[in-house]
Amino acid sequence: MEEFLIDKYGENKGKELWRLTSDKVTKLMNKTKLATSKDRKDTLKNVIFSKPALYLVLHEKGLSKEESYDVVYEFLHTVVCVKSKKQYQTMEKIPCFFTIFKKIFIKKTTTSDLWTSSLKCSGKDSFEVDITRCLWHDACSEAGCPEICKLFCGNDDENFGELRKIKFIRKGTLGRGDKMCDFMFEKRK
Repeated sequence: MEEFLIDKYGENKGKELWRLTSDKVTKLMNKTKLATSKDRKDTLKNVIFSKPALYLVLHEKGLSKEESYDVVYEFLHTVVCVKSKKQYQTMEKIPCFFTIFKKIFIKKTTTSDLWTSSLKCSGKDSFEVDITRCLWHDACSEAGCPEICKLFCGNDDENFGELRKIKFIRKGTLGRGDKMCDFMFEKRK
């Protein structure tokens, strides 16, 4: 994120925004009630809180909420998604990618304390996981900017939606105000 901010705002302002964002992450970590395990603490600190922190810092520095939101979107879209899409494109070259992806996704989402979820169905060529509680949603809400969670949901849409060997279908997300995040995947023929 620091490099993104320096590229966008120049060396001095970019470094200052990064420092303020890092300080805000520390403040969010100090007051959170969500860091109830090592995995949750690490995810909050290293993955989630920097995005609401940047949003809050930019707004405090005079940008409108819309402008602040757009900067966080730009970071997620041009840095985070680009990196993860490349990783998925590489992994899709692995034989039996769908089977491996399915096993990893189901295990991660149904056994980790980052989500409350259930395996709705699992077949040879498809599976569906419903998430009714999500650390990303809870963290953005706790930080006072639940609207930022929509950006994380958008990352899922973008990353999974561009898979060539798997079709991603979604009806709703917690971050967009729905009662759950549904993840439906079908193997493409």
